[in-house]
Amino acid sequence: MSGYDFYVKGKRNLHRPLIARKYFEISYSFANMRYKSLLKLIMLDINESNYKSARKLINTGLNDYPDSVELYIFRSFLEFDEYNFNKCRSLIFGNMNEDNYINILLKSIDIDIQLGDFSQAEEKILDLINNDNTYLIAVFKLVSLKILEGDYEVAMFLLKSIEVKKLSKLDLYLYRDFMAYLKYLKGELEHSNVKLYKHLRLLEEGNNSLYDHLKKHKKARHDHNDGCFLSDINYSNLVSQVEDCLDRLRPIHYLATDKYRFRMDRTIGKLGDVKMRDLCVVTHINTKKIITMYPIILSKGFDREGYGVLDVPSSYEKQKIILPN
Repeated sequence: MSGYDFYVKGKRNLHRPLIARKYFEISYSFANMRYKSLLKLIMLDINESNYKSARKLINTGLNDYPDSVELYIFRSFLEFDEYNFNKCRSLIFGNMNEDNYINILLKSIDIDIQLGDFSQAEEKILDLINNDNTYLIAVFKLVSLKILEGDYEVAMFLLKSIEVKKLSKLDLYLYRDFMAYLKYLKGELEHSNVKLYKHLRLLEEGNNSLYDHLKKHKKARHDHNDGCFLSDINYSNLVSQVEDCLDRLRPIHYLATDKYRFRMDRTIGKLGDVKMRDLCVVTHINTKKIITMYPIILSKGFDREGYGVLDVPSSYEKQKIILPN
């Protein structure tokens, strides 16, 4: 088989990341497929939250392909996820072209929001709303922004303006997440009408359903691209420790959810044979209501700009959570 054949097999198995990775690693060894395979491997690493490996691959790639716009864009996404927002901004605007202009503008909106420049973010969003090709994502971003600003009535008005029948499956999930959240804020979300786990978490006072959900992260699957927890992890203790520390950590906003990333004091999981000692916690937007959490691998470049914590110096030691024995 040729390098191209292995590469195609990898693309066909992207829904099964562990299998796709094996094919891309083989196609990477062929000189004529090295660059394309490298991009796919970086994509898989970022999707798996293996930022350490992604950063290493990007740095290796930039040594071989110093003019690659794609690699710099991947680097910008990595910097965003690791709280280096100013670095992300310089990378995206330094590599903007006609092909990636819209994606760069969307990412710049995310940076504005993270840095608290809501007015500038809204101005960019309104420009995108006037474009038929970007109307829907712009409306979703504006709904998210209005929630962060506490303007829930406007957020609901915007959401109801969307033609639900024309939504794709993924967009419909996002629409329903926003709708459930806004109804929850208005006291209109009832247990009898809630069917999805993540919406139930808005109403649940305890964490029983969360514990059951986290147990799914103890088993690796070929179609699953998150790390899995070690078998000895006590979820009750873990959740309690996380809840205690979220108030001093800054989330990164992703439309209807927030994500917190930070270091733990010991190994908590694995991805294949790779040990994982960092954690990603996902909550409903602008709340501390945890939807899920899973092990990740942060790089040495994590939070160099100090945006990951609130009111305390940004250092690895102060960002670690100490798990009880």
